Formats: sequence, structure tokens, C-alpha cells
Amino acid sequence: MPQSYLESRRYRVTYQCERCGKSFRRVYASVPAKDPACPRAECVAAAATADMQRQIDNLQMMLLTGETPAHVGGNTQVRAIDETAKIVMQDYSLTDLKDNVREGEAVAPKLPPAQQQAADNYFGGAASRKVPDFMTGGSGTVSSRQMQQIGRRALAGAYRGMAVTQKMIAPNMPEGAPPLTLVRTERGAK
Repeated sequence: MPQSYLESRRYRVTYQCERCGKSFRRVYASVPAKDPACPRAECVAAAATADMQRQIDNLQMMLLTGETPAHVGGNTQVRAIDETAKIVMQDYSLTDLKDNVREGEAVAPKLPPAQQQAADNYFGGAASRKVPDFMTGGSGTVSSRQMQQIGRRALAGAYRGMAVTQKMIAPNMPEGAPPLTLVRTERGAK
């Protein structure tokens, strides 16, 4: 029981060593979940030797069987990440997803070098480029600097309002109808 006012209750626990039979006491503010080691030097040395022998036996067993003792995937979050990666790999036939990524990083695999270069040079790269002119049906030349400016404006959302709706193209088409209609088919000349 507490010895003074507002003092917490303390617990006196008596232990007995299984190895040497020595009894010893400890006083705690709360009863510990794990039992302490025996204070005798002989028992401390014997426990260290037994622990070392257990580690050697475990290592030998690992080398013989080729299995590791680690328990992987016990965490719910780890299992969820693994299952998501498995589903993505099956659905999209991707087998080279990046792992060990941080929050916010993409797990998508890197593009092949030729595709990465094409993506990097989409709005720039070449000195000038021929582009189709949809108004006249011809083509014109656009410099690399102009393409970079167009790319920056596109990323900033400058062309967002230029999209056309289905009603603007075909006002009489019913809602939800497919935008393309088969008019006729022709066989190629032999």
C-alpha cells in the first residue's frame, strides 16, 4: 500500500530462478509483463551461453533449409500494398513495378529510353518541327521555342475552354448516343 498521501501503489514481486533456484525480490510501480533475469553472475553467464547456442542452432537450421525466420506480410498495410501491386500487375500485365517507394512517388515502371526521349521532347527538343494546320489543311513549321511556350500554356490550363461537346458537333443527336455513326462500308479495289 502507499506509504504517504497521494503516493502510487507499489508492488513487491518475488521471483525464483529456474536455473539455480535462487529467490529474489523486486519492487515495481506496476507489475511487469516480462520476468527479469536472475542477478547471480553464474546464471547471467549461463543465460548468455544458452542464448548464443540458440542463435547458432537457428542459423544452422536456416542454412540447411534455406528459409529465413522473418515473418513478412503480417502487417495489414503491407498486405494491402502487396495485394494492390499484384492486382495492377495482373490487370495491366506489368511485371516491373518499382517497390520500396515513398509516399507520393509513382510505382509505374520507367519508359524505355526511346519513349522517354520522345515524351521529353514532345513540346521541344528539335530546332523546328512541321505541324499540321487544321484550318488550311496544309502544314507549317513551328520553332522549338514556340512549342515550349505552347507546352507551358497547356500545362497551365490555357486550352481548357477549347474543348467541344457532343451537342456542339451534332445538336440533333440524342443524349447518350455514340458520337460516331457508320454511314457505309466499301470494299477495297483488287
